[in-house]
Formats: sequence, C-alpha cells, structure tokens
Amino acid sequence: MAEEALKTYLSSICPKQWSPAFDALNEYDQERIEQGYHAMSSQMRLCWLVDHFEGVPLDVIIKGLGVSERLVYRYKGIRDSRLEKLRKGLRNPAPTLSQPSKENSWCPHREATLQGLITPF
Repeated sequence: MAEEALKTYLSSICPKQWSPAFDALNEYDQERIEQGYHAMSSQMRLCWLVDHFEGVPLDVIIKGLGVSERLVYRYKGIRDSRLEKLRKGLRNPAPTLSQPSKENSWCPHREATLQGLITPF
C-alpha cells in the first residue's frame, strides 16, 4: 500500500505532459508483478521509460522515479554504452570460419579406410 502511495505521489510531482508515460510504466510494472515477476528495479524502470518514451527529460525521470540525479545518469550511461556496443557489433559482425574442404581435412577414420585398415559400412 505504501508503494502505491509513493508511485501516486511521484506521478503527481511530474509535469502533467509526462504523466501518461509514468502511468504506463506503473501499469506495466503491476502487470509483471501479477504474472509472478519481481517489481522492476530503478534501473529497469529508467530503461523502460527511455526505450518507450524517448523524449522524457532526465530531470523529469529523476522526479518521477524518486531517485538521485547521479543514479539516473549512471543508469543512462550504462544503457547507452550497452546499446553502442550492440550497434557496433551489428555493424561489424564477427568473421565466420570457413569450412575445410574434404580434400584438405585430415580424418583418422577416412585415412584408415583409404589404407584398407577399416572397411566402410
């Protein structure tokens, strides 16, 4: 009950234009809880807001989540760093190893078969 009151209070101190974003966040978090998941952490809540409502200013997120400015910037930095690494990985995919040709690969079973030591099935 106290958690619900805190969410209501935090939503009330945010600018009204962003209240739908925080209402959607609280609704999503409640759905997760009803499905048996734990409540979202502050980091998860921040990432969800930034992913679904890109224009929300960080000072509004600070007020709406009720966390420190330092924590919000830290979480945002972690998120941005991870996304940049993902984007970089997508732009530069890892090289694939080519399959060795049958002529150049050595197989002890095939070698023994060629020498007549093992009869093939």
